[in-house]
Amino acid sequence: MHRSKHLLPHRLLLAGVVLAVAVGAVGCGSTPKGKGGATLSEAEVLEQEDVKKNPPVMMAYPIDKVHEAALRGLTAVGCEIQRNEPYFVSGKRPNKFGLLVGSGGETVKIFLLPSGEKETRVWVDTDLSFAGIAGQQGWDDQVLASMRDTLGRAN
Repeated sequence: MHRSKHLLPHRLLLAGVVLAVAVGAVGCGSTPKGKGGATLSEAEVLEQEDVKKNPPVMMAYPIDKVHEAALRGLTAVGCEIQRNEPYFVSGKRPNKFGLLVGSGGETVKIFLLPSGEKETRVWVDTDLSFAGIAGQQGWDDQVLASMRDTLGRAN
């Protein structure tokens, strides 16, 4: 009996860690989908909640150059590219587990829309998972800074 009292806290901690890993693997971010799961059209990009809630960042470059910079921005912050479409790219950072809390696992989404031939509207949105939220961070500013740096060097 005495022995089981000492094991209870360890068992509870283990159960909590298993639950956190399971929930963290599922995440809470939604992946935007076009009709029938196809690539997103320009109109469908504008319908996304991630786009509606924030004003775009304007970049004075054509969409093909901004698209390339977006891919580089994702890899610069450690993302593995998950989707690569004309108007949408996304990547996920690998999960890391520390002593008490996990980090990583964030999904970074970048929406791109041309605004004329030489200007592109950009939205960057980082989704955090429920379980890892304490050890995760938003990567929007770092991705945008990397994109600006890449585009600045291209000139």
